[in-house]
Amino acid sequence: MEVLLNDDRLNIENKLRNYYTDIKKIAILEEKIKSLKDIKERIEDNIRSCNIKVEPDLNMGVSYGEKVQTSSTGTGYAEGQIVKQIERQERKAQELQEEITRTLLEISDLSSKNAILKSILDRLGHVYIDIVEMYYKKGMSNRTIGMELNLDEKTIRSKKKESLIKIKKLIE
Repeated sequence: MEVLLNDDRLNIENKLRNYYTDIKKIAILEEKIKSLKDIKERIEDNIRSCNIKVEPDLNMGVSYGEKVQTSSTGTGYAEGQIVKQIERQERKAQELQEEITRTLLEISDLSSKNAILKSILDRLGHVYIDIVEMYYKKGMSNRTIGMELNLDEKTIRSKKKESLIKIKKLIE
């Protein structure tokens, strides 16, 4: 069996831990995008349906229908407030779209950073992938992995070492 130097082992293990941390980050960022898109859609629905709430001005009197107030611009108070509310919501929708775009770029960066390691992991056999994921992604012990896969602890250590050697070869 090929020997794996300690520095090589530590380097590969760090790459695997970082890979699985990035996978978790991507999942969180995808949820963030979903949430931002939902909020943006509600704002756009409010704008389309003109679902705008205007608080009456204290100087308006009893109600909108009884007194029409105009300004030097030729618009009434309520009309001006509606325009301000719509503009505010349009700005918020634009800010949300910019945040969605930034988050998509962050996901893209994380995905491209990990593309090579993902490709390498996809080439490993199922048992190796299971062991690598359980150990580096889930943080399970060799004993727990052995119980989970019905293998003894020595076999788990051996297969984990083999997987690190295979990853090292494929990275080079």
